Amino acid sequence: TDDSSNGAQVGSAVSPNREPWPTRSMSDPLLSDPTRDSFNLINTGCESGHTPQGLCCKTAASIRYYHDHSKASWLCHADDDSFVVYPSLRSYLSELDPSKDHFIGRAGATLPVGKKENNKGAIRKSSLLQASRKKLQPDSTSGKISEYFAIGGGAGWCVSRPVVERGIKLLVSLPQTCKEINFSDDTALGYVLQVKLGVTMVNENMLHSHLD
Repeated sequence: TDDSSNGAQVGSAVSPNREPWPTRSMSDPLLSDPTRDSFNLINTGCESGHTPQGLCCKTAASIRYYHDHSKASWLCHADDDSFVVYPSLRSYLSELDPSKDHFIGRAGATLPVGKKENNKGAIRKSSLLQASRKKLQPDSTSGKISEYFAIGGGAGWCVSRPVVERGIKLLVSLPQTCKEINFSDDTALGYVLQVKLGVTMVNENMLHSHLD
């Protein structure tokens, strides 16, 4: 997705994003809030700019697009200023069974289920090391987790198709969840996947963020 705040900025924002993409990816659509005829852009209809609600809307739009238009086994999300080493990513995913539930991310923090907090103060660098070493276990009696991993810092994430198929209604309702728990898109996504859908997150330290 592209986070340009208006149509006049799309040319300058999109061109650098496109230049480093592999040739095989050049025909892929780019989701954006503005549109421009010279690129294969799909208007998300989301709020422009880098706002929490706008990001929640764009993340939900990208999940909906994948669900409705793609046959790929995996949905992977990376910020437009991230480096993605495609051969390494493909090799990593090839070791996993895409017919099973998988959620791969990088924890920025662990948060108690049910806690509402302003997202600006929720994920701090000091919590990254602690979260990266932690494994969350369900309660032995209820089978539910009391904490969940908050993805943070633009590290990116991947989910397998069965997760999206099973949770599509919750996933496309991400903007509402963001409001309910008062967090932005990546943390709210982690909440939906882990707490609502019960998918265990693989806390993958090979994914790096600006919190490192």
